[in-house]
Amino acid sequence: MSRDLDPRTPKTGGRYLEAVTVCVNYPDFLWVTLPHNLQYFDNVVVVTSFADKETQQICRHFNIDPVITDCFYESEDPFNKARGINLGLSHLRYNDWVAHMDADILLPHNFRNNLFISPLDKDCIYGMDRQNVIGRKEYEKLIKSSAFNRQYRDKFLFEKPVLEEGARLIHAEFGYCPIGYFQLFHGSYLKKWQMKYPDNQYGAERSDVQFALQWKRENRRLLPTVSCFHLESERSKQGVNWHGRKSAEF
Repeated sequence: MSRDLDPRTPKTGGRYLEAVTVCVNYPDFLWVTLPHNLQYFDNVVVVTSFADKETQQICRHFNIDPVITDCFYESEDPFNKARGINLGLSHLRYNDWVAHMDADILLPHNFRNNLFISPLDKDCIYGMDRQNVIGRKEYEKLIKSSAFNRQYRDKFLFEKPVLEEGARLIHAEFGYCPIGYFQLFHGSYLKKWQMKYPDNQYGAERSDVQFALQWKRENRRLLPTVSCFHLESERSKQGVNWHGRKSAEF
């Protein structure tokens, strides 16, 4: 159910990196993000619905056998995303590191090397910051820019972003919490503690936070060497797509 390279030959430094993405009615974003992001992963699982024929087509175009399900709508839920994530996780190998990421997330160039440039703790969950790219015109401008295409061998430059910075969740009581657009964790930790995304929410909200809060406060960490781009079709209110896609086409 995945696009799986030879597990004996991971891409970088002996690391094996998998990703699971739920994509239901987001094919306009997936056409943009998937061909770029694929280069960084050894194994990719995409979960979609039976009705979303275009997402299924995209996956097969890029040699991914999609996981097709309508578990999102069980018990008359409008869109229980956590059920789909958990189903996707069950199709992974858990050889090493696992990323859950949204279909509208575009990773930066040299993502994999920059991710593993520093040691990662297998007992931690990691998140990263994002910059919002609102609309197709802003996306076209981004991918042509030197800021997007630059790669550094010996240093990182953290310049003032030209794009709007996305929200970072820091709870007054619980501290920093990686949220669902990108969460990185080690497969052995999930298997050891039999962890899943809580599916007690009938929409796409909160389950990502509840999942991250299963790690201790000191084990929820922000990645220092990578950030990502969050593609949006238009400026919308928070949660507009939590119960199914409502926003305009990208």
